[in-house]
Parts: sequence; C-alpha cells; structure tokens
Amino acid sequence: MQKEKSSLVYHLLADVVFACHLIIVWLILLGWLSGQLLPVYSAAVIVTFLSEYLLGYCPLTRLECALRRMADSESVCGNGYLSYYAYRLKVTPGLVSDAQMEVAARVVLVVSLLVLAYRLSAFL
Repeated sequence: MQKEKSSLVYHLLADVVFACHLIIVWLILLGWLSGQLLPVYSAAVIVTFLSEYLLGYCPLTRLECALRRMADSESVCGNGYLSYYAYRLKVTPGLVSDAQMEVAARVVLVVSLLVLAYRLSAFL
C-alpha cells in the first residue's frame, strides 16, 4: 500500500513537471506575439538556450524522467522530451528519429533567440 502511494505521488509530480515543461515550450513558440509576455519570454528563451548549450540537456526532462522511473521502474523515458512524448502518443516508430527531433528543437530555439534579439532591439 505504501509503495502504491509513493508511486502515485511520483507520478503526480512527474505530471506537474510535464505541465510546466509544456507551458515553457508553448511560451517559447508563441510568447513573442505578446509584448506583455516579453520579459517572461526572454527569460524562458535565455534559460533554455543556456541549459541546452552549457549542460547539453534540459533539466526538466531529466527531472520528469527520474520521477516517472520512481513511479514505475519499467517506464520507458527517452533522452528527450519530444522523443518520449512521440513514443507515448504512438507516433509511428522510425518516422522521425531522435536526431531529427533534436535538430528541430534547436532550430526553434535559434529562431526564438533571433526573434528575441529583434524584439529587444526595438527598446534600444
């Protein structure tokens, strides 16, 4: 009974991390559209860029995967946010490789940095 309770807690914590991660992803994709979100958008893009290029991974992905493994030792949690959820959503295996997803994520991040630079240049 105790193990089931702790498993449920870890699962719920992993879901909270997933929700936060999803919000950040949407913020990076669409945050530039709103001038009111510019400070939050800026922080999200810069922190994401720094974690990707200084650490080489996203800490939220690692945290979520660790929590999912604690909830279920048989959890299949890949190395990346996109590849894990593509697997979970039953995207056709082999249709898109992890490397292609990684490149797509980095392109979005670089484009976001360019948009951020353009938006901030209006204030200078």
